[in-house]
Amino acid sequence: MIIDKKRISDPMVILLAALLLFMCCGTVFAGCSKKEEKIRIELDAAFGGDATGYAGIVNEADVTEQITDRLYRLMGQDERFEVLRTHEPGTSASVSAKAEKINADEPSLLVSIHTGGVPNASVSGMTIYPAIPSSRTNGESVKAAETIADAFTSETWTPALKYLYYKPFTEDSYQIQLVDISDTQDYKLETWAILQKVNVPAVVVEQFYVTNQKDVDTWANEASYDNIAMQYYKAFCTYYAIEPKDITVPAKEESGK
Repeated sequence: MIIDKKRISDPMVILLAALLLFMCCGTVFAGCSKKEEKIRIELDAAFGGDATGYAGIVNEADVTEQITDRLYRLMGQDERFEVLRTHEPGTSASVSAKAEKINADEPSLLVSIHTGGVPNASVSGMTIYPAIPSSRTNGESVKAAETIADAFTSETWTPALKYLYYKPFTEDSYQIQLVDISDTQDYKLETWAILQKVNVPAVVVEQFYVTNQKDVDTWANEASYDNIAMQYYKAFCTYYAIEPKDITVPAKEESGK
């Protein structure tokens, strides 16, 4: 091979070579940056600390903290996710404070975990509430709600998908109206406060009824809490079109978080 030294030393050739090298490196760096980008999800235990929520056979706060903590530790095993909390375990926070943090964190999805609780002890089940049709995040919220519902559906357990509206009467009383998510009418009523205050796709989940003995026996135990966390993890993987990894909920003392 004959090398033309004069041509190599040509300033234009050097400039073009440098430009080509910069473009190649830029492509590599961009690819690396994109590869390292994590999926950011925020978890909200509806109650915690001194705020017990519904007091039933078990307290709502105990359930929501168990589920949220296990899900947080489980997803910490998958480096593709960055998982945030609206407040630290063993504490509570107002809806406004949570919403402010969520909007600052800018997650791609918020899941707020609650339980149901009513005087009628026969009421049972799981209900998932997306942002209402008038919300700009309704489409993604519904998609997330449906994906979570699919993950929990079995022969014996069928989650309901509803929109929740309420009409205040006085400062301390209001009427709740639940409608199926196929009903896209704008009722011009309030909904879950956290769904109204956040700028990201969000769902509220009533996991089960703490006032129903069968629900509590089925879901409020160590193995079931791990199972609940796993179903959420699988739902998130489906929602983001990625394959779940072969991971389990680590022991609490091993999480380091």
